[in-house]
Amino acid sequence: MEGVNNARDIDLLHSYDTYGHAWSYIGHWQARYKTKINLTVMSASIPMASVYFTAGQIVGFCGGSRGCAELERLTGYLGIATPTMDALNLSLIFALVLLIICNVGYHGSRMVK
Repeated sequence: MEGVNNARDIDLLHSYDTYGHAWSYIGHWQARYKTKINLTVMSASIPMASVYFTAGQIVGFCGGSRGCAELERLTGYLGIATPTMDALNLSLIFALVLLIICNVGYHGSRMVK
């Protein structure tokens, strides 16, 4: 780490965070040293990350599997997020079909009475 003597020498910090630790990085690195921060967060943390992004405290974030799959498509490197989104889409289609079948069955049983 040639040329890195203290925290002010770090230009960009990227955090892959499941929950909670990135916010302490913002308080320490961005507030104190004005270091640019980029985050990869879970879907549940997207609302909180978007607040920090809007305020200018982070320079960007990748939210959840969808955001990571979009980044994979943009960069041309297909990693684990793209097949994860494929599986998620298929499971949502299955849930929708099941919901329709259940509603048809429910309303059909009411008509028989």
